[in-house]
Amino acid sequence: MSWPRLWTLCALIALAGCNTIRVVEIRTEPTGAEILVDDQTVGTSPVTYGFDFADPDAIYKVTARKEGYVPSRKRVSQLHLDAAAEERDGTEREFVLIKLDEDESWTRTLPSPCANQWVEIQVDPNLDKKQVWERLVDTVTKYYPDLSNLDSEGGYISAKPKEKRFSRGPTATVLVRNQFFCSMASPMPLAYKVKIESKINENGKWEPFDRVFQEDAPLLADLQAQLVAQE
Repeated sequence: MSWPRLWTLCALIALAGCNTIRVVEIRTEPTGAEILVDDQTVGTSPVTYGFDFADPDAIYKVTARKEGYVPSRKRVSQLHLDAAAEERDGTEREFVLIKLDEDESWTRTLPSPCANQWVEIQVDPNLDKKQVWERLVDTVTKYYPDLSNLDSEGGYISAKPKEKRFSRGPTATVLVRNQFFCSMASPMPLAYKVKIESKINENGKWEPFDRVFQEDAPLLADLQAQLVAQE
């Protein structure tokens, strides 16, 4: 076979291969979700992607995930795309739409420096020990009224855990548990350390969850305002 004919044949094969690529816009509601095709990130929605249907029975796994929402997955095939096209600017465009459900365990919690981390509070030296302890207990019980351990001499406080069940999509739920702890970090100069132990239970197993209930998020700032010397 001559070189010109060989080049022509290669070009035709390449063109035929290109015709199997269907460029599709992947959309989400809401927008701004990370998009993965067969577990490989391809961009942020809305994003266009070329699905290769050289094998007409090929099926792709498209996943969308965004903070505050439940990850969602859709299987994409030629049949699915044939049913998902629209007219825009006189041109028919194919698209995939993935709708995301809110994750209440995210939307009804907030990040906190003391979520699963000890935070030290240096106490105003002008406050006497009794006054400090009263302020500490009064502030903590505003957020955690049920205390399981209270030791003024050792400077230790632990609260009974609080649990809440949150929706994760239309059918699933998760449990979130918060529990407050406080102990004396140093007797002189006087300092305390505090922590909210936060865990989430998605499938029967408790795991660390670095967010706290919305109503408990101001606790650290409130303690600092009560105990730290104000400039």
